[in-house]
Formats: sequence, C-alpha cells, structure tokens
Amino acid sequence: MSDDLKARLLIVDDEQSIRRLCMTIGASLGFSCTEAENAETALAKLESEAPELVLTDLKLPTQSGVDLLKQIKSQLPRTEVAIMTGHGSIESAVDAMKLGAYDYIEKPFRVEKMRLLLQRMVEKVRLVTENAFLRERVTTEESLDGIIGASANIQDVLRMISRLKDTRTPVLISGESGTGKELAARAIHFRGSMAQRRLLLWIAVRSFRH
Repeated sequence: MSDDLKARLLIVDDEQSIRRLCMTIGASLGFSCTEAENAETALAKLESEAPELVLTDLKLPTQSGVDLLKQIKSQLPRTEVAIMTGHGSIESAVDAMKLGAYDYIEKPFRVEKMRLLLQRMVEKVRLVTENAFLRERVTTEESLDGIIGASANIQDVLRMISRLKDTRTPVLISGESGTGKELAARAIHFRGSMAQRRLLLWIAVRSFRH
C-alpha cells in the first residue's frame, strides 16, 4: 500500500523511548508514523500531515495533552486522539474523553493493549470516512465536478479527495494530460473548508523532444 493510502499516526511524548515504541507498534499495523516531542511540534505536523490518529501524553513540556486535544479537534474534527497517562492522572484522562478523546491508556502499557487501542481507533476512522464517502457518492456528479466511475482506481481517487478536502497545505496532483487533474483539484477545494476562498491552480506543462 502506498504511503498516501496508509493511516497516518502522530505520537506526541517528551520521552523518546515511548515515541519509538509507539512508532514500532504503529508501523507493525501498517500505519505511516511520525513523532513530536512537544505540543508546538505536534501542531506544526497537523498542518503538514493531517494525521487521522494521534497518541499524546497527558503531560507535555509546555502545555497539557488536554490543551493539545482541544486544538486538534478544532483543526481536524475527524482525527481520533488517545491519551497516554500515568496512574495518578486517570481522572484527568477521563475528563479528556469528555472533550472528545477516543480513549486513554495507562503507562507503562503492554504492547498488545496498545495494538488493540490503535486498531479500534483506525477502525472508527475508516467507518466514519466510509460513511462520509458513501453520502457524498449520492451526489457525486454534481459535488465532485463530474468525476464519475465505478472502477477501483476511480473509487481510490474519490476516497483520496474525501481525505484531502480539509487539508490546509498545498496539494500536488500529477498525471498525464487529459486524466482529470483539474477536476480533482476543484473537487478537493470546493468540497473542503477552504471552499469560500479563491482557488489557486497551477498547471505545469512538460514538453518532450524526440
């Protein structure tokens, strides 16, 4: 599976050993994993990578995991966030769930327990994405600027559009002339949160000499 189709997991913890363990577990599940040692770095990665899954420690160097949770949910409402916490902070972790956290896990944790948590999280993400995708298909021709088709490749394109429509970073669409790059660009823009803003579309033409 290409990196574009893998679930993206962001691990936020100031302990490198915890980050590396979680990345190893995530990679074993087929996720595309990245790490951040504090909330500031994590927020920057939200802009550039838009992860579907986030694991964050409750206690971070400059702000709490709960504060980070609030900002994640504000920017990426569909992203699932799990809180890692020590035994003495379980009450705070439960409070985080009331604010939108998917679940919490106590440290130190067993590898299998973390695997199960991540599997449940990604399953919820996939169900929510699939439901949104199916709803959008009802008006596919109108809402996606005429991108229609039943082939597996077209369905992959439509799912990718659904995932990318809320990203705040530039999107590069490549392909041969006539394959619908502009249609895909317009569908991503006008279906997303930036629809009211002006669409900036750059088209590069490559010439070949024989």
